[in-house]
Amino acid sequence: MSSQQEAEATKTAQPEAAAHYELSAEDILGAEDQLREWVPTPEWKPKGYTGPLTALGVWVHGLSGIERDRFESSLIPEEDPAAGMSRTARRRSMQERKKKGATERQKRMANFRARFCSQVIRDAKGRRIFDGDDGDAQILGLGQKNARVLDRIFEKGRELSGMDDSDVDDLVEAMGEAGAAGGSG
Repeated sequence: MSSQQEAEATKTAQPEAAAHYELSAEDILGAEDQLREWVPTPEWKPKGYTGPLTALGVWVHGLSGIERDRFESSLIPEEDPAAGMSRTARRRSMQERKKKGATERQKRMANFRARFCSQVIRDAKGRRIFDGDDGDAQILGLGQKNARVLDRIFEKGRELSGMDDSDVDDLVEAMGEAGAAGGSG
């Protein structure tokens, strides 16, 4: 029997269940699964820096499930405030909200890329370096940085967080639906 035939015989002799290892809750919770990658940002050269531009960059981390849910929910308006009102009062409330609806959606989408980037840019130990609220001056300042650099970080953060174009489309659609129901879109 050749070595190739022996290898084939060995493969078929092993039970199929051996090809799987069922993880326990302890295995899953103990796994180091947070992804991160270094993203070059030579455009953000600090004053006085004389080193190579190729060395400049930031750590971009994928969001945890909780962080992603928290970020996404911050973009979608709360429940319809007209729920429980009489039909006439609901109609009047809807008309008032429609007048300011675009403004509410714009507020939620304002500085979207910078808000997301502020969540995924971390230090070497995984701590957020932009720790302010959405209206924080740091995040507003981040939104004023070069869009090309922000887009590079945004795309890497989306990739590491498991977000694809359809997720973003679904989020935008949910904002529109919530806006239509709640008058803020």
